[in-house]
Amino acid sequence: MSLDAEGRLLTGYYGIWQDRRYPLSNPEPFRGELVLVHDTDEPLEHPWSAREVRGRAPAWYRNFAAVPAENVHGVVSITVRAAWNDCDLLIHDESPDRTRWDVEFFDGERAAASGALANDGISGDPRGRIAGWLPKSDVSGPISTVVDYDATGRISGSAQQRWEYGPLG
Repeated sequence: MSLDAEGRLLTGYYGIWQDRRYPLSNPEPFRGELVLVHDTDEPLEHPWSAREVRGRAPAWYRNFAAVPAENVHGVVSITVRAAWNDCDLLIHDESPDRTRWDVEFFDGERAAASGALANDGISGDPRGRIAGWLPKSDVSGPISTVVDYDATGRISGSAQQRWEYGPLG
């Protein structure tokens, strides 16, 4: 699950299944099911299917489980937005050493014009997607949006999950 050092959810879809919050591949059910995602250092057993993520040491696995949508509640979409050099970006993850953010720029051309591609760890096409890792000290913000996909239509998640308190760092 994408959490920062303070335990706040980062950009993604999440739902609660069997009293535990999991990332979802999509907040909308397909054929009555939602797909849960769980990263571990060992492959999980039924109902999970595992895929080894290559290029990582030690090895780790992305596990998927398709479960009936009615068994998942509290489905939310979290968007953590921030800025770099007056460019809007999404924060997807935090580095294991907690010094960098995994980011994606909203406007590739603007990011390229602002020098984003000169940063180690940032790559992409100015006409498309520019993304990568930025030092936390270079990122300002955050603004977060939580959208509840449950039938209640209410905002869900704690204030910490909604980033209502404190700066990114």
